[in-house]
Amino acid sequence: MYRQLQSFLISIIVLLLWYCPSPQATSGELPKTGEPLPKLTTAYELSSEERAYLDLYKGEKKLPFFRKREFSLHDINAEVLVVEFLNRYCPSCQAQAPIFNSIFERILEHQDLAQTVKFIGIGAGNDSEEVKKYRREKEIPFPVIPDPDFSLYDTIGDPGAIPFTLIVKKTDTDSAIAFVHVGVMRDPDVFIKEIHSTLERSIADIRIMTQQEMLVETEDRKFSLAMSEEELYQKVQKSMRSALTGNTTALNVSKLSLPETGTLYRGEAITGGKDMVLFSKIISRKPVCDVCHGIHFIVTFGTKGIIEDFLPIYLTKYGNVEWHAKDMEFMQKKILDTSLKKEYKFKPEVDAVSLATMTSAIIFNSLHRMKAVLEELKQHDML
Repeated sequence: MYRQLQSFLISIIVLLLWYCPSPQATSGELPKTGEPLPKLTTAYELSSEERAYLDLYKGEKKLPFFRKREFSLHDINAEVLVVEFLNRYCPSCQAQAPIFNSIFERILEHQDLAQTVKFIGIGAGNDSEEVKKYRREKEIPFPVIPDPDFSLYDTIGDPGAIPFTLIVKKTDTDSAIAFVHVGVMRDPDVFIKEIHSTLERSIADIRIMTQQEMLVETEDRKFSLAMSEEELYQKVQKSMRSALTGNTTALNVSKLSLPETGTLYRGEAITGGKDMVLFSKIISRKPVCDVCHGIHFIVTFGTKGIIEDFLPIYLTKYGNVEWHAKDMEFMQKKILDTSLKKEYKFKPEVDAVSLATMTSAIIFNSLHRMKAVLEELKQHDML
């Protein structure tokens, strides 16, 4: 009886440890050559074929009861791991798909490489259905996991471009990034050569390599706003005035700096004879596409968290063409008068501006993150 009870308690403890989710790393600088792969964890449920290919959880066939759904890329049993960040709507990712398929097939042709080199894709901003459709459309032969809220993309450091590809040297306890590439890998032979080179080197050898610099020219892609403080202040005033109705006799705007969520503007107005408080957040995000420009806009909301105005500062669509008035009106209809307390789940079929699906997805994702701003304002009794 005692042994049965002891066995039962051990089983419960193991289960708790197994299912306890690991904390995600936070967004930071992009990983460089020689650095370990950040912890990328997902709860996406792979098929049995995908789990077998990635050789996850050694010995789980003997203990199926202890199978867990969540896994980290570090759990994948491989000497070399190829990680590709992509998006179903990214033209460059679509162009790279057949190239990567051919690389994958060439790896499978060699038994020794097929056992030691594994591929996995991460759909930045894509949900599970979009990932499945992308795999079907492009006949992707390796697993692709969804990353609808960009959490894995941010964990890697927000590259500001996809396709974004890493070649990682792995052991059971350690890892080192051996190769970083932004954009389409147009020469399969170069990539195959990098895979062979990574197999031949140890993690220690890779770490003494000179760190590579990213190949993205941020100055040309408008990652930051080339605007003075006064110009930004005027944009905020414009957004706040658009949110005010009735006769406004005064509008005083001050700048706040919140410890967790950063810069925010607070406006006090007298409109229609009543006092009104508004908040504006200037949001700047890197694009997902490898040739797209930065994303910049203002969200203005009231003390109840209702969005009162959406003001584009610099938004582009396919070909880096700036949004037209109709594009802005479309997005405003989608998000004005909605609450920042709600879940902003992006549905491309109905929520995307034409030819600006990825930009639209990032806007919705940014609004979803605004809940943290509300919580911090409430924490400091500013609402």
